[in-house]
Amino acid sequence: MNKSYIRPLFWQHGEPEAVLKEEIHQMFQNGIDSFIVESRPHPDYLSYGWWRDMDIIIAEAKRLGMKVWIFDDSAFPSGYGAGKLKSLYPEAGKKYVREAHIDAIGPLDGSSFRIRDWLNQDEKIIRVTAARRKGNYEDLEDGSLMDITSLEEDGILYWDVPEGAWRIFLFILTGNGGEEWTKDYVNPIDRDCVDRFIQIIYEEHYQRYKEEFGTVIQGFFSDELRFGNAASYHMHPGDWTEYGGTAPAVFPWSRRLPELLEEECGEDIGKLLPYLWCGESGHAKDVRFAYQDQVSRLFGTEFIGRIGEWCRAHKVKLIGHVVEDNGAHARLGYGCGHFFRAMEGMDASGLDVVYQIWPEYTQGRHLTPFGYLDSYFYYWGLPKMASSLAHLDPKKKGITVCEIFGAYGWQEG
Repeated sequence: MNKSYIRPLFWQHGEPEAVLKEEIHQMFQNGIDSFIVESRPHPDYLSYGWWRDMDIIIAEAKRLGMKVWIFDDSAFPSGYGAGKLKSLYPEAGKKYVREAHIDAIGPLDGSSFRIRDWLNQDEKIIRVTAARRKGNYEDLEDGSLMDITSLEEDGILYWDVPEGAWRIFLFILTGNGGEEWTKDYVNPIDRDCVDRFIQIIYEEHYQRYKEEFGTVIQGFFSDELRFGNAASYHMHPGDWTEYGGTAPAVFPWSRRLPELLEEECGEDIGKLLPYLWCGESGHAKDVRFAYQDQVSRLFGTEFIGRIGEWCRAHKVKLIGHVVEDNGAHARLGYGCGHFFRAMEGMDASGLDVVYQIWPEYTQGRHLTPFGYLDSYFYYWGLPKMASSLAHLDPKKKGITVCEIFGAYGWQEG
């Protein structure tokens, strides 16, 4: 068989053995030498029915000399852990820092504030910071920021408010907020949490098919990985509210992040956190830059990088893509923070332009069910980013995986 450049997503619904074999045979007869076992529609994922079907699929592919890739979750985006993450390892779920604040006018001696009433169930205070407000807007006086966490006792903050208009910031560790679709997903910037995801999905497949790893089984496909701290393509540090909405923005958080931010900025974290939400000074913008720098690095090393390391240690490869739409490749929310850092851990570059590249639409914008799309970005920018990554990273050997043929229907032509 000549090498094929088409690698179909082979959707599974729990079909009879004869149907599975026939589908594989049809791919083989049409010159396709590998496929991705797509688990999303399967009614019995990671249970008896799934392993029965995988046994059939792997055996038939082996008989025909075909290669198998495995979709790495029961839903997209990857990181859900088939729902088992929430039930088995709730501590591995996504963590955010959210902000609440109390405005006060000083001088006000002997004052106290009931900050415990701002906490929801399973939330806790990370830091309490006070800052003098500048003007009538959300700007802050840089030199005024002070960490007053130590003044809290049993949920009450005892603080003598100095003269002027002050804002008391409460920074709260929470698992709530962000994108509803991915609320029960793994924390992508904490490697211990990601290890739990690997254990649920990757280790389970390895325990059953280790003899086929690196031969029939070539690796795993990971889909639309992202932060999910907002249901938006436009989320970035400095957003006071979730883009287009009124809910206070939340930002990705992990145990290592405070230390990393302090190292990069040279300041205590209590004097940095307000700038994730507000502040117009150059210093505020530097802190937001530092935050984006650190979380995008962590996303690359602790999440995709961690999974990629596991795959290569088990003689298989990791392929797939992040969410790149509408510039999200360089933002939070639906994005990964930094396309090249995020994708470094994969063994091939990747992109998804399903319903986004249309023949002859190479400039301007055009309307699709996926939005009002910028053809320059999808036709020229994104493919060039992906192909450049494939050549810049030696382990990718110039290979880019492009998810494209799907959802168009008869319009594809």
